Amino acid sequence: MIATIATVWAIAFAAYNFIYDYFAARYLDRAYDLADKTYQKGPPKPGEETHMIRRLRRNYRVFVGYAIAGIVSVTSIGSSAFAIAYDSFDWYMAAKAIFGAAILLHLGLFTFEIGTSACQVKCLQLRLQGTQ
Repeated sequence: MIATIATVWAIAFAAYNFIYDYFAARYLDRAYDLADKTYQKGPPKPGEETHMIRRLRRNYRVFVGYAIAGIVSVTSIGSSAFAIAYDSFDWYMAAKAIFGAAILLHLGLFTFEIGTSACQVKCLQLRLQGTQ
């Protein structure tokens, strides 16, 4: 369990970094521009501020989800280590439950991210088809 959750956690950390870097490169400057009302990148388009608020809220939930999944993963590693060190069935059962929770959290986050990517691609496809 320790090796498995450590690997999943490492993959999740890399995924988180990719997601944040993508967000920062694509939206962060505009989000600051809209929040500060400086409009250095031009005035907001109709609905742009509302859309940005939704995007920020969604990203916030994802970032917090990765933090929680990381904490649960570390707890899983710790409880597994206690189960081995103390040869304790109680610690083993706790480690199994925490391991399962960590895997489910990561699965949920990965699935959500794949879903948002698929949605973005489909929306772009539909927009392109509408221009033909």
